Amino acid sequence: MSAEEEAAGGAAAAVAAGASGDRSAFERERAVEERATDAHHAEIAAFVRAEVCASARPIERFGFAGGIAFMLPKADVCVSHVFNMMERHKASLGVQDWSLQQSSLEEVFVRITQEAEDDESEPAPY
Repeated sequence: MSAEEEAAGGAAAAVAAGASGDRSAFERERAVEERATDAHHAEIAAFVRAEVCASARPIERFGFAGGIAFMLPKADVCVSHVFNMMERHKASLGVQDWSLQQSSLEEVFVRITQEAEDDESEPAPY
């Protein structure tokens, strides 16, 4: 990871934490990049749902390159179709790298506990 990427990550964290005062040109540029990444993620998510797996759902964003992970229910996935569609459309979608893997037991456990905590933190409907 370069020093520029580390600096960009620090700035993004500061903006997300609600830093006050005038934003520098760098912070404004970073905010524009984040909105562009959000739009790009939405475009990729729409493609994945329309062409790869209708029941796919985004579960995680990661990395400085704007990575996004999707959960594809095993029952709804034909591996050859996923590979075919992703390889055919990755250039037009601006996807540099992609992979398909089975969730580990640890990932499943963490996801279930996070969902349970989210459910507990929601206020009860009246």
